[in-house]
Amino acid sequence: MEHLRILAKWLMLWVLSLGNKRRYLALRGTITLAAARASLYERRHLHFLGDVLKDGDTAVDVGASFGAYTAHMSRLVGRTGQVVAFEPIGDVFRVLERRMRKRGNVSCRRVALSDRDELGVELHIPILWRSLPEPALATVEDFDLPHDEETIDIVRLDSLSGELSAPDGASRSALQH
Repeated sequence: MEHLRILAKWLMLWVLSLGNKRRYLALRGTITLAAARASLYERRHLHFLGDVLKDGDTAVDVGASFGAYTAHMSRLVGRTGQVVAFEPIGDVFRVLERRMRKRGNVSCRRVALSDRDELGVELHIPILWRSLPEPALATVEDFDLPHDEETIDIVRLDSLSGELSAPDGASRSALQH
């Protein structure tokens, strides 16, 4: 099954996106969000969020990627709630931000969360099968696999607590990822 998934990604990169990584990531984002809406993507996790998030809540999506969880949480917390999505990878962030632009209760931040605040950290985005960027496996740790690098900032969630106050006195929050 894993080989089929990699083959599908390879075809998306080289056939549908003509080798353009930005187009490939945008296409992956579109497919991921469509799969989530059709309950084909991490169904149990998304269902669980429906048990813990209610209208007016504040939710945080750490490592938001293309926004499947962000979009679902946005629907769950409603117009009086808020979702803050964190995604450090530039190309993935642009897809996320574009997809969430019309949602008035979502704000997107291009930073990574950690146990410290640090500017200018090298993020390593693995390249699988010699050509496939895999943002889900990105890390600030050093490793010897082929990878792209990107400079990012990391922050502590605690340092952003003023931005995460629940509107209208709502008190619950959900952390994801």
